[in-house]
Amino acid sequence: MRDVNVRESDDAPSKLDSRPRHTSPGSHPLKGFPCSALRRCIGAEFVAKSPPDGYTWLLGTSQHTVTPSIVKHVPYDIAADFAPVTLAVRAPQLLMVHPSVPAKTTAELIALAKKQPGRLNYGSGGLGSASHLAAAVFASMAGISITHIPYKGVGLAFVDLIGGQLDLSFPAIPSGVPYMRSGRLRALGVTSLRRHASIPDVPTVAETALPGYQVQSWYGVLAPTGTRADIVARVNAAFTTALRAPETKAALVAQGGDPDPGTPEEFGRLIKDELARNAKITRAAGITPE
Repeated sequence: MRDVNVRESDDAPSKLDSRPRHTSPGSHPLKGFPCSALRRCIGAEFVAKSPPDGYTWLLGTSQHTVTPSIVKHVPYDIAADFAPVTLAVRAPQLLMVHPSVPAKTTAELIALAKKQPGRLNYGSGGLGSASHLAAAVFASMAGISITHIPYKGVGLAFVDLIGGQLDLSFPAIPSGVPYMRSGRLRALGVTSLRRHASIPDVPTVAETALPGYQVQSWYGVLAPTGTRADIVARVNAAFTTALRAPETKAALVAQGGDPDPGTPEEFGRLIKDELARNAKITRAAGITPE
């Protein structure tokens, strides 16, 4: 019997580990399939070029909807070369500031930035990264000018935020929470529309200052275009059951995620909507494909 290859993209947008191993015993989403998970590979191109026979799947990320706007030659089309199976997990970020910044709320931060255009800086994991997009949308909606300092990886930016070389950033929840609790950084808001279950006392950016503000990373399952509908439906049902299991949900929430499985059609619409939105965001930020 052939193994099923579950390919994971190597451009995951946050620290969240959403691989199938977090599913509860007896509810593994590929139960019944002999499974070989191959990590840290050029997964999307491999899956796009694989036969649509139900033996190869991609654990895709929201970064796949950003890549076409920042890279000239992408060897696959995330909307055309894949059959959406299900959204798996959403992963919001945290708006965090160094304690030296005299702002206790998101509204106070916006007011401060308006008084001193361009003085406040923020770090990101690089052009088009999740932290960059979160800040770009934030600045645009707030009508403020803040200086972007791109790093070669979000971890390096986070180190400088802790050290006070940066004023603010948008790290993943599991990265930021320990420093929030120790007082070394101040969390002003969550980038999702709803508060996150792991930090219910932290308000959303939307509820405190910018109604409608929402920037989240996500993970989802895709197959090569042409994969039979009954196979897609079977795997969708399996992932939905697994992601709704209490043990799985608890593990993912603890890592800053929100399990959010749905239909293939819903996931397909999300991908198309995000492709359009991210193209608009990157153009407004002055990013040109390289």
